[in-house]
Amino acid sequence: MLRIMAVQRSDDPQREYVLLQNHGSLRIALRGHMLADDGGLDGPDRERMYVFADDAQIPAMAYVLLVSGAGKNGWYQDSDARPVYCVYWNKKQPVWSQAGDAIHLLHVIHTNKPRSEGLVITR
Repeated sequence: MLRIMAVQRSDDPQREYVLLQNHGSLRIALRGHMLADDGGLDGPDRERMYVFADDAQIPAMAYVLLVSGAGKNGWYQDSDARPVYCVYWNKKQPVWSQAGDAIHLLHVIHTNKPRSEGLVITR
């Protein structure tokens, strides 16, 4: 299970980030997790919502760093030689510092229910 560990708000998108950590005991798929603040969830501002598209598998206790600025996605090491998967949003302006809202992490919930054969809409 990914958890938000730290949020660094900044006027510089290269220094603005959200740090996540896999607190589970198994690898998890990053794809489909979403970060959004209150304005991104409740309002019309979808620019304050990020959906992870990378197919990276995050090992137990490993970190994910979402940087608002530019860079190349991939695995790096922190100063203690621990693996960190860095994701760059490539924004020219900071995202999280402007509103100061709480940031939420949402994830995909998987079920073992079979898909229905067709979609039925009732009114």
